[in-house]
Amino acid sequence: MKKRMFSLFLALTLCLGLLPATAWAAGETVPSNVTLAGTALESGKSYIATVDGITEKTGESAETNYLTYDNGTLIVIGTVEITCDSAGLSFYNGTLTLAGNGDLTIAASGSNSAVSGSPQSTLTTAEGFSGSITLGSVNASAVQNVVLDLTTGGDILISSAKNSAVNTPQNPVMLAGKTVTIKGTDETTEASPANVSTVTAPKLNVTAGDGVTITGSGAIPLIADDNGGECAVTLNAGGDVEIVNKGGMAVFGPLTVTEAHNVTIGGGGTSLLYSANGVHCINASGTVKMESSGIVCSGNDANGLTITGAETVDIAGESTSAPVVTGMTLNECGAATVTRLQCSDTMAPIASTVTSDIPVLLRNGSNDIEPQLLWDGEYYQKAAVDDVYMEPSSEAAVYYEAGDGYVMFSKTSDGTKTGTANAVLLNAGSTAPIAGNLAEVKVIGENSLSEIQSLDEVGTKVSFTGNGTLHTFFGGSVEPEIADSVAFHGLVCVMTTEAPQEQEKPSISMNFTAYGTSDLPPIMWESDQDPGSFVVGTVSSKEAIVTIRLTVSEGATLTIPKEVPLKIEKSEEISCLTNHGTLINNSTVSLPDATPADIKGLRLTGSGLVQVPSGTSITYYTNEGVELGNHKMENLDLSSADADQGDLKIDGYHWDNADRTLTLNGLALTGTLTLPDASGGEIKIVMSKESLVNSVSVSGSYRPTVHITGSAPLTVQSISGDMSLTVAQGAVLNAMESINIGASGNTDSIITVNGTLTVKGDSGIRCGQMVIGADGTVNISGARGVAVFGVNGSSSGTEHKGAFQIANGGTFTADCTDYNVVVFTGGAEVTKENAETYLVLPDNYLPAGYSIRVVTGESGGNTHYAVTVAQKDADLTLVSEHITGAGGKMELKYQPTPTPDPEPTPDPDPMPGGGSDDSEPSYSILLTETKGGVLAVRYKYASKGDTVTITVTPDAGYELDTLTAADKNGKELALTDKGDGKYTFTMPGSKVTVTARFKQTDTGTENPFTDISKNDYFYDAVLWAVEEGVTGGTGGGKFSPNAPCTRAQMVTFLWRASGSPEIGTANPFSDVSSDAYYYDAVLWAAEQGITGGTGNGKFSPDAPCTRAQMATFLWRVAGSPTPESGENIFADVPADSWYAQAVQWAYGQKITNGTGGGKFSPDAICTRAQMVQMLKISNQEFHVAK
Repeated sequence: MKKRMFSLFLALTLCLGLLPATAWAAGETVPSNVTLAGTALESGKSYIATVDGITEKTGESAETNYLTYDNGTLIVIGTVEITCDSAGLSFYNGTLTLAGNGDLTIAASGSNSAVSGSPQSTLTTAEGFSGSITLGSVNASAVQNVVLDLTTGGDILISSAKNSAVNTPQNPVMLAGKTVTIKGTDETTEASPANVSTVTAPKLNVTAGDGVTITGSGAIPLIADDNGGECAVTLNAGGDVEIVNKGGMAVFGPLTVTEAHNVTIGGGGTSLLYSANGVHCINASGTVKMESSGIVCSGNDANGLTITGAETVDIAGESTSAPVVTGMTLNECGAATVTRLQCSDTMAPIASTVTSDIPVLLRNGSNDIEPQLLWDGEYYQKAAVDDVYMEPSSEAAVYYEAGDGYVMFSKTSDGTKTGTANAVLLNAGSTAPIAGNLAEVKVIGENSLSEIQSLDEVGTKVSFTGNGTLHTFFGGSVEPEIADSVAFHGLVCVMTTEAPQEQEKPSISMNFTAYGTSDLPPIMWESDQDPGSFVVGTVSSKEAIVTIRLTVSEGATLTIPKEVPLKIEKSEEISCLTNHGTLINNSTVSLPDATPADIKGLRLTGSGLVQVPSGTSITYYTNEGVELGNHKMENLDLSSADADQGDLKIDGYHWDNADRTLTLNGLALTGTLTLPDASGGEIKIVMSKESLVNSVSVSGSYRPTVHITGSAPLTVQSISGDMSLTVAQGAVLNAMESINIGASGNTDSIITVNGTLTVKGDSGIRCGQMVIGADGTVNISGARGVAVFGVNGSSSGTEHKGAFQIANGGTFTADCTDYNVVVFTGGAEVTKENAETYLVLPDNYLPAGYSIRVVTGESGGNTHYAVTVAQKDADLTLVSEHITGAGGKMELKYQPTPTPDPEPTPDPDPMPGGGSDDSEPSYSILLTETKGGVLAVRYKYASKGDTVTITVTPDAGYELDTLTAADKNGKELALTDKGDGKYTFTMPGSKVTVTARFKQTDTGTENPFTDISKNDYFYDAVLWAVEEGVTGGTGGGKFSPNAPCTRAQMVTFLWRASGSPEIGTANPFSDVSSDAYYYDAVLWAAEQGITGGTGNGKFSPDAPCTRAQMATFLWRVAGSPTPESGENIFADVPADSWYAQAVQWAYGQKITNGTGGGKFSPDAICTRAQMVQMLKISNQEFHVAK
């Protein structure tokens, strides 16, 4: 007996542990008369289901599926299924809570409800309840009267075979579960529906992790309140929502679907959705399908029904006397169709009062193949497509299907074919041209059309409005007005004709203007086989004299494709081609009798050529105006070369078969250069004169190393094949598209850069390893940067170590949208700790805020790794061989960290002052550096009581804003303004810090460069250099502050700052050409003893200027003065080095403080910004320049 009592006590304890906290909360009303299947439940007892209902569970029972009732809480253990002939769960005037984690089913037969009670009763669930709940009835409502508030992690099913599922006319219904299903009567037919609603309640709120289904077949609304009242319905589903009433209206009251995938709403009544004052809102990501036997929705305005985010909206109804839908708004949907199911000749529109950001197709009958289009309140008929043009109609507003979008035209203004009309382009894409007398073209979304011909009268102007993008060719008699909000990409041709007077032919003027980004089209053909060309200038034909002009507008990029040459008819007509933007020549531009200056004036870029016919010969030039000569070839195939071939002077190249060396001398190669198999050895390309090659490849299965050397640049479109590549010191290689080398997977190929390598294409560089030497510079821009894939090592795991590396002094500059540099290791794991062994950089090479990052991604169920350089807080993702978030402007080079001047020590010498005694202690006066002016005091130390004078000298364009002097505790001292920029204070018994702030008085010299700002430390120096004529930038509105300053640029800066003096000496250097921009500057520097060159009769103009050279240049310009102090300040400047005195002098004159850590870094490269900053300081302080 004692053992049995202990067992009952333990069971009760376990049951009470499952009770919700609310069951014990003060003030909770416990329901009275709680019965289940006709059995009154007693607190503290457990019950099991039987065939006839339930029975009390005894202590000896081994049943694991049971209920325990205690003080208003019904705990469900296991799976409890109760079938009863009497009332199911019944209670009055209180809250009954379901607890536990079991599944509960209550099925009532006859005219009994599964759950019933007084309107003051509430059935709810405890927090954390996770079981499924099934409530069913046959002839009665499954739930009657009570407040229903159920939340569970399982499914909820409430149904009645012949009646309402939920009938709580005075109380709301709130359900939340994995799935929620409410099913009303389903035994009736559409011809004989039941007169009940599936849900009768003032409010229905349902949330489901998956789907929500509410169905029935009643003649009255599926969901409504009692006595003709509306039910406010809110549904939220992670899956689909289905609301279907076979016999009548779906929802009588405002419906809100806050979230769902697909939404299906159907009804068999005269209306599907209705609310007198409320609105219906549906948010879905998939398909919204609504179908009614009558009207789908009728509202007073467009807010009656709002559908947002649906991929497809499909609405159908059988209404013939009224619109299928009235009052609808569509937001951010993909496509929409409204169909009148019964084809009708009624005048009632299919849809009206519709606001939509997409067109709505209106079908009159389900088989309508020529539906109307409703857009912005206008109805458009489908145009008959029996012509090559898309054009407006004089009979009705029409539309054309154009790709995934539409071209819409209003009816012509006067009802004639030539009347004016407006057009709407909405995500239209078509090769068919548009033609018409157009007044306005509204551009919405992304549009691409082959041509728009405005058949307007002379003087009529076409306006392009909207906020979309349009790629097209436009032709008309008047320049169109293009709104700033329209992204227009293409050529506009304005053509005017003058009738013949004395001459027999009319004169036609064709003015082409390029906007946005576009390609140049052919406009003239000499035969049917001719691919065509674009001609600028005056052309005479049998019919007319035509003058053609081409202008690239500001900010526009026009590409001359390879297959479309551009010809300028006469040298005096070069002015007919005007370039205010970017003109990319990837073809051939022909300029008769043009000079290099003429070519430079066009500001061409790209991989193409400029040819200058002169008599019977043709001279070829680069786009920059550098003469190549008259050597042009289609292809050069050396794959099977077994002897020397080519003459430098005649052919522009020479192949030395024994040395495996190809020398290029101004060759223009428009096709492919195929190099031979070198059996893994080296092939040299020696650049004697700048040359252009479209593509470079190698033959054979042995991987050669292609070694590019010489001082003349080599420009290619692309380099590909299984090879390694070396750019020697002083060599320049430009790739306009890509470098993609190595075997399958790009492994084992090595790119070594000791000169300059520039790649501008979107495909970037792909190789096994990249090594940038101490003299190497790599510049890359486009979509993708450098991607390296490893070189097979001596042992597994070493393939990717050092795959990308920079030697101290090398520079890597990138501005790519995807990634700048990345080492792809595939499945080889990389950790944060060893990432720097894959991507190897010298100390102090990472820009501020950047770090070497490891990125992972999943592919084929495996984890893949990559190492990149990116901002520390960038969100990086790796998908396939793409990394997002690792792009943007970045420069990997030595990042100097300036160190502040050391705190001066007190001067031991006596110091004059305002009556101070020699024995009194002196205190330091510290002047903080500030932008916009200079502070000065006569002495850096003073004794207590001395009068100290501060001299304030603002820079040009600045004035003093604030000036303070504070003691060691920060207490401000009284300042006396003595006028003329002088202020005095009385020295306290501690050190004093003087701080000034200057403000700009005017803008001074206007900043002509887009790549510098007022926040840059070198801003004033650059503007000073511009004002003094020292520099004009690097072209394209840029100064390139972070680019290395070459020796040529350095002496040019010095020469200009010195007044560009005349020269009177012979050229001592073999690598300085008389037509080089720096010729006079170099000769002047040699004449003045500023430079003696780099040895062997060379100056090395393109070599980067080091910090040691910089200091020496400035020192020599200043007259090579003896430094004030002979002390060696920097640990890395040997006292016997050739630059030691220059560095000591520069430090003494505050031109430089070194690079930190007691070092000067003499071999580090000087940037253009550093150079003008130092030049400005030396020029202002010591008048070394003019």
